[in-house]
Amino acid sequence: LAVSALYATSLAHHNGVEKRRLPVSQARAADGQLLVVSRFADDVWDFWPYIPHENRPASSKRMGWSISLSDGTRLTDSCHEELLESAKSFIWSLYMTPLEGKKRPSMTSLIHRFYEMVPLLRWMVGKGLNRFRLLDGHTLDYVPVARLGSRTTIVSDSVVSARLAVVEALYQQRAKLT
Repeated sequence: LAVSALYATSLAHHNGVEKRRLPVSQARAADGQLLVVSRFADDVWDFWPYIPHENRPASSKRMGWSISLSDGTRLTDSCHEELLESAKSFIWSLYMTPLEGKKRPSMTSLIHRFYEMVPLLRWMVGKGLNRFRLLDGHTLDYVPVARLGSRTTIVSDSVVSARLAVVEALYQQRAKLT
C-alpha cells in the first residue's frame, strides 16, 4: 500500500452528511485502488499510512474519540454529539487549513494535539459547555485545570503550555470551524 494524499478543503464547504463521509486517512493499494482507512465520522481515526514507522505501536498512530469524560460518559455518546463534532472539526481544521503562518502539521502532531485537548474536553463537560464557541469568557477558569495531571498531581510546565496552546489555537481557528 502507498500513502494517498488527502484533498485539502475547508470543512465549511461541506454539509453534515458530506463532512461525515470525508476521508481523514487513506491509502492506495498496489492495483491503484483508493482505500479509505478512516472517515470523519469514525470513532477512531487511524493514520497508519502517514506514520510508516514499524517500530511504533499501532495505538500511537490513531486517535480514539471515545474518551471517558468527567461525568462518566464517553465523548462518542449521543449526549456529547455537538462537542464531538466541535473537537473533530477543530483537529481536522488544523490539518486542512493550518494556523496562520504555520505549515501543515504531520499526523503525529495532530495526534499529540488531540491528547493535549482531552483535559479541556473533560473540563468543558463538567462545566456544561458543549461547543468550543461557548468557551468565550471561561478560558481563564481552565488554566488551573490545565496544570492538573491524574489524581490531582501537577504536570510539567511544558505539558501546561501545550494544553493552553490548544485554547490559543481554538481562538486562532475560530473562523474556520463549523
